[in-house]
Amino acid sequence: MHNKWLIAVACCWINALILGTDRLSPLLFVACLERYGADRGITLFPFILCSLLMNLSGPLTGYLGAKFGSKSVTIAGCFMAAFGVSACFFAEDILAINLLFVIYGLGVGIGSSLLPAILSLHFHENLTMAIGISYVGFSIGGAILPPVASVLLNTYGVSGTLLIVGAIVLNTIPGAMLLGNPVESTQQNVEIEDSSPTTNDTTKIEQDPPNSSFVADTIIINGSSDQHLEPTSKLEGITNKAYETNSEDALSSNNFGLLRVKRRTSSVLDETPETPVLVSYTTGDSALTTSKFDRRPSRRPSSVFEITLATSVYLQHDSSKRVSVLHVGKSILSKPENRSETQESGLGSFQIFCDLVFWVICFIQSAFMFYVKVGGFVLIDYVRDKGIEQDKEIFFLVFPAIVGMFGRLFMGFVVDLGFMSETSFCSLGFLLLSLTCCMMVWFSTFRLMLFAALTSAFVSGSVIITFPGMIVSFIDPKHRTMAMASRLILFAPMGCTVSPSIAFFRDTFFSYNGFFYVLGFFNGVCVLLTYFIPHLARRRDTKKKLKENGLNP
Repeated sequence: MHNKWLIAVACCWINALILGTDRLSPLLFVACLERYGADRGITLFPFILCSLLMNLSGPLTGYLGAKFGSKSVTIAGCFMAAFGVSACFFAEDILAINLLFVIYGLGVGIGSSLLPAILSLHFHENLTMAIGISYVGFSIGGAILPPVASVLLNTYGVSGTLLIVGAIVLNTIPGAMLLGNPVESTQQNVEIEDSSPTTNDTTKIEQDPPNSSFVADTIIINGSSDQHLEPTSKLEGITNKAYETNSEDALSSNNFGLLRVKRRTSSVLDETPETPVLVSYTTGDSALTTSKFDRRPSRRPSSVFEITLATSVYLQHDSSKRVSVLHVGKSILSKPENRSETQESGLGSFQIFCDLVFWVICFIQSAFMFYVKVGGFVLIDYVRDKGIEQDKEIFFLVFPAIVGMFGRLFMGFVVDLGFMSETSFCSLGFLLLSLTCCMMVWFSTFRLMLFAALTSAFVSGSVIITFPGMIVSFIDPKHRTMAMASRLILFAPMGCTVSPSIAFFRDTFFSYNGFFYVLGFFNGVCVLLTYFIPHLARRRDTKKKLKENGLNP
């Protein structure tokens, strides 16, 4: 449990440093205007390009994550981001900044997109709370880095600041190295009774992990060394099928694939003349290797699990000379770095883009990010239009960030404890966001406007932490890595409409009222789409099953 929460904190650290730098764009934009002497459009271009690449890199990130492992790709992305921004120290014109910001934008996207996927592998429970801890990094980085960058700009200028920012981003690599591989540690005691014409015994198995159960009996009869693998009962839904063999190597299979068993046995036979009892003592070690076990999208290093077998002894006294066998053994389960049947690698991961449910989820989450980005961008200008004093504008910058952080931290329990499902919680959240958009139009006093802004921030922080869990619930495990990385891909084309939309409402109608009504309308659309996601997923799964059975959907 401790290691899992440490990984959540590591994701928070990465988000704070790698995504917190996105909050520096306004400061760096103004500083670059003075440093490189270009016009506003050309100077603004690298920052827009960086934002687009962060979201458009999703399919590439998903492919690389499925191919090489999420942890390795995240480390590479963090290094790319640090290199891209640090190399700007040597840039002498805005064209060089454009080229280096391509590397930086791709690095930020690659380094941060797979963090929810990694967390979903470690947290089968409390995933929403873990995502909340991870996303708190946005708020922490956004609160700390801008003041630090302001001091750096005044002290070292643009080039020196970019070099130091790159060094700060480089500190995400130790955090990425903590994103280890999940290990199942639950144990279960199972009793199995095997019987044959020559044996009666009861075997107690301490399972770790539960899906690695395996039972093999070596029976020594009258000095024979034949190996006999008995079929066993179902353990956690896994049925072992066994084959008899006289060699030291045996093959067994279960629904995870073929297993190769190597057993060394020794026995002591004692035929006591006074009693018709044959006593056999058997010890052995089994090495069990499976080639299809890894259920995660990332490669894991070889790990070893120890399974202890202890068998009770029954001494039978009868005329048929029944055998009593004492088994004392140790089985070692070695999990190699092979990919899971449940995880698609390579080009096959792009099949997710044929899934309607994925596109609905993608639209919902991209529309949400559009609302958060654009709403925050125009908030101060809108507050001024309402006639609120400039010395009170700071409240609309600071307090929403703090309230949103509390939403990310403390609202995950609603989903994790089963009070509401992800889709129900999100539907309610989008409904409240739609109402807050209307409230921003209807209210005009400082207190009411601040109340609407704080409500929007708290609900937004609460809703965003449920998005990765939605993908876990409704997307095929084979495609989750790609889905996690690409879930905001529609935000890129949506972002291209920001400037025309703001210009249309502000310059044509001289007010943001219509713009907030449009945002409220799209939040209402997301309410309906979120509600129908489970129905669409069930329909998709039904068609898939019918197709697999050769029936016409």
